[in-house]
Amino acid sequence: MPIHDLGYRGWQGKRLPAWTHWLVIAGTGIKIALRSQWIRRTVLLSWMPAFTLAVVFFAYEQANENQVLQRAPSEEIMLRSLRNSPLQMDPDLEVLVRGLRNSDVSEGRHMVWSWLFTSFFKYSQGAMMLLLVGLIAPPLISKDVRTRAFLMYFSKPIGRLEYILGKISVPAFFVAGITIIPGMLLYVFGVLLAPDFSVVLDTWDMPLRIVAASLVTILPTCSLALMFSSLTSESRFAGFAWFAMWTLGGGAWLIIYFVLEEQARIKEMNLMHVDSNFSMLSLYHTIGKAQRWIFGLEPNFLEVLPSLGLLAGLTVFALLVLWRRVSAPIRV
Repeated sequence: MPIHDLGYRGWQGKRLPAWTHWLVIAGTGIKIALRSQWIRRTVLLSWMPAFTLAVVFFAYEQANENQVLQRAPSEEIMLRSLRNSPLQMDPDLEVLVRGLRNSDVSEGRHMVWSWLFTSFFKYSQGAMMLLLVGLIAPPLISKDVRTRAFLMYFSKPIGRLEYILGKISVPAFFVAGITIIPGMLLYVFGVLLAPDFSVVLDTWDMPLRIVAASLVTILPTCSLALMFSSLTSESRFAGFAWFAMWTLGGGAWLIIYFVLEEQARIKEMNLMHVDSNFSMLSLYHTIGKAQRWIFGLEPNFLEVLPSLGLLAGLTVFALLVLWRRVSAPIRV
């Protein structure tokens, strides 16, 4: 290039619409995250419970078709045996047993499928979500703060809303990949294993519930993770805050649960509703309670309203803090 030809020139390439700017940020973040072997392995590992649950769907539909469940032991015997199993802390054992013993195939199938999907989201995918977001989200904004990348972002026609939307889409993409996608595939697998397509009429609402349960997980968790990332320039501090929040909340819930369990054992009381009373101490159990309501295992809306309010409040608070922190470098 001749030296006299230097200077600003018009862009000759194809211009994209302004509303797609956040997609560039999201796509770049996803590509960078996929370079990590740990993240790729975690995503693959998070799909393993879906294959295991597919076997459970197959066994249930086969037993249902051959009327094996109607010859099973009574509800009291089944419930007593399940309470002595690793599922003893599950607050929905009674729903599962009623679904297995229900003479109405349609109603029983809906109850069992709801319990299976709730367990899938709460236990296996809940743990995988915690680990996956903890690996992806901490460096997303803290690295921009440390490297002064804000100067490059906001020197271009990119606004704060586009920046936040692009960044939050990165962990949301991966969480959706371990919740919505395997959940939908499990639903299709269950429909194909059913003896006839009347199962579609019995469980037509499950895909909607799967998406709603995934959003209840994605919105508060990704917002909080990015808030921690925006509060520091060191990714390790943001990661520590993320895992500490879950560890302290879950630990507080477990301590209270076992203390009350011992008291209930002495007084010969039923402890099936400890999760309802103390779930708000733990974000993990708060999300699980909201998912129980979404899948129809908690019929009382007023019982779950405080948990939904807490999740909405945490999401709004995290987004407000995130907006302020992102605005700081360009504030005059």
